[in-house]
Amino acid sequence: MTFKDTKTRRLSIGWTERSRLGGFLLFGGSLCCWLSAQTAISSTGSTATSAISSNYVNPTSLPSPVRGYLLALGNRIQTPGNERTTLLGSSTDQKGTESAQLIWQVPGEIRFVRTNEPTVIYDPSAGLVNASSITPADADILESLFDDAAESFIYGFSQGSANRFFGSRFRTDTGTTPNYQGPWYDIYNRAATAKAQPGSPSRQKLYYFDSQTRLLAKTVYILPNSINVSTEFSNWIQSGGQAFPGRIVRTENGSTVFSFTVSQASAGTALNDGLFP
Repeated sequence: MTFKDTKTRRLSIGWTERSRLGGFLLFGGSLCCWLSAQTAISSTGSTATSAISSNYVNPTSLPSPVRGYLLALGNRIQTPGNERTTLLGSSTDQKGTESAQLIWQVPGEIRFVRTNEPTVIYDPSAGLVNASSITPADADILESLFDDAAESFIYGFSQGSANRFFGSRFRTDTGTTPNYQGPWYDIYNRAATAKAQPGSPSRQKLYYFDSQTRLLAKTVYILPNSINVSTEFSNWIQSGGQAFPGRIVRTENGSTVFSFTVSQASAGTALNDGLFP
């Protein structure tokens, strides 16, 4: 990967991501696209402490870039009243298309229901609730919907993840396109566990936030079996002062394996209605 800043310095970084017990090693390989930046790479933005008070996120305790990503989502993980997000729509995978509902609740509970598939649930206290009854493909879907999402990224700053801010306004060309109109990305590197997967394996991921909207565009990583994964968040919906992804797509080695298209999005008060343990 080649990064280029406004002083035309070129920095070459090779990436292959593999998890190892006790840490990660970055070496060799490359991501699928060349990026050039208008700002120098920064190693700031390390893990903030005391970012979470009770179940809510304190914006002032987050690194400055992450504070912007939090505010872009609305206040649903900052203050009481909008703790439960409900997304209704349709999901598509290798088996076909069916109606689906995703419920996400502070401080990190998720329930994904499809018409013809087992319900998948993650709870911070209980973990992956029905791990024995879901397939590896379903666990991968839950990882994209939960671990790869902006909310989990933000909560991770108080949950032991290791974070590095590479910089802002990275371009997707080589820096030579006349009158380049975007997109531009802020990029964070994170080492953490995939909580939605059985056994919570280690992952190292890159999170791409839109430098203009501050909303998450995609999360990319390489699995131990060398599969390149990208979870893409697009068609963001603004409703009631909150922002929700209108479409979530998981690709593996460039091929789409799952998508969730949202037709209705809302946020409301957290409920103790038995949907979570």
